[in-house]
Amino acid sequence: MTMATALCIIPPDEAWDTIQRARHMARDRTYKKWPPAIRLFHPFCARDLLSDRALEIAHIVEEYNIEPFQVTLRSWTIVPHMEAIEADWEAMKQLPV
Repeated sequence: MTMATALCIIPPDEAWDTIQRARHMARDRTYKKWPPAIRLFHPFCARDLLSDRALEIAHIVEEYNIEPFQVTLRSWTIVPHMEAIEADWEAMKQLPV
């Protein structure tokens, strides 16, 4: 398992600009590294298993005949990425007592 993978819902391209500007204004340090997303599972799986997991998910979608669907959000929150939280934690551990 690695923090470098996640299973996400990615918004349509036309929503990215607004979301990315909001992430920048909220000082989300990872807005250039990670795309806007609703993270369902993070971490998700080891990098070398991503292709296999993608195929497994595709088979499930096909088996259960899952149709495309829309998600409508009434509000949203920018949650700091774990790397930012870990960096802050490491910095706090360095403070003198």
